[in-house]
Amino acid sequence: MKAQGSSSGIQKRGGDSQPRGKVLKARLGYFEDYTSMPVVSGLDSSIKSCVPRRGEIADITSSMAAGDLEVALLPAVEAMKSGNYQVIPCSCAAVLGPSRLFMFFSNRLPTEIQRVLVDKEDYGIIPAAKLLLHRKLMINPEFFSSPVPMAPGAFNFGEEHGADAYLVTGKHNLFIRQDAFSFSLDLTLAWYEYSRLPFVIHCWAVRKGVKLLDTERELADIAKRNEGSREVAERSAERWGVSQSGVSAVYSRAFTTGFDPQIVQSLRKLGQDLNQARIMPIRPISVYTNVSRKISGA
Repeated sequence: MKAQGSSSGIQKRGGDSQPRGKVLKARLGYFEDYTSMPVVSGLDSSIKSCVPRRGEIADITSSMAAGDLEVALLPAVEAMKSGNYQVIPCSCAAVLGPSRLFMFFSNRLPTEIQRVLVDKEDYGIIPAAKLLLHRKLMINPEFFSSPVPMAPGAFNFGEEHGADAYLVTGKHNLFIRQDAFSFSLDLTLAWYEYSRLPFVIHCWAVRKGVKLLDTERELADIAKRNEGSREVAERSAERWGVSQSGVSAVYSRAFTTGFDPQIVQSLRKLGQDLNQARIMPIRPISVYTNVSRKISGA
């Protein structure tokens, strides 16, 4: 069934109309990469309540913001930036402790760091990085984006970029030698040391007013099925050119895909510390993220 219109207007089917905020079949956007595979692997063949669409992170994020999607997998900070979304309490990607997913590298002393070059696809991590660098190191550097991915061997980590430090995301960190830098910081570990809570990387967001039908259950079932899956780890390792043992170790030790009280508490803590978001209960078994204003500078 083809989705028509968007959640901000009236959708028609055979001359019938539905009230504002409802769709015949929600349009769902997601992306596949090293960090999202445990949450989305097999989604196309499993989701029945939505019309799925796969794309790049930036494409999914902008399409959701433009109203072209009703449901999307978004970086957690991105999901909290808009007052138009609520977080679906079904599944998410979160890490507890060190993961090497978001690494901060520098050959300068932390007090000398003024400019940070950020990997091209930063997963919306900049606001959280600013928070952690301020809390942990008492520094407030300027962040600017790299026009190219920071892939080891293809990217030169040198001062010609005008940066004092680098914020690298995703699989590239598995190939970077930490001993090549005088200072490094794993941001998911830094968040755990600061809050004693898991760091939420991505979560499912729904546009306000959209009725989800069975979407919550279907997404939760997909995440549960993929949890600890050797097949998912093998496919991820092959696709992104990393070792299967490395992927399996990260998935088994770090990833959690449930939506438990610690996840809710972590989102609340991040929101409170950024002074932008709040967690509010909708019904006894569910907790949603409701946002009132934008995160400045993100």
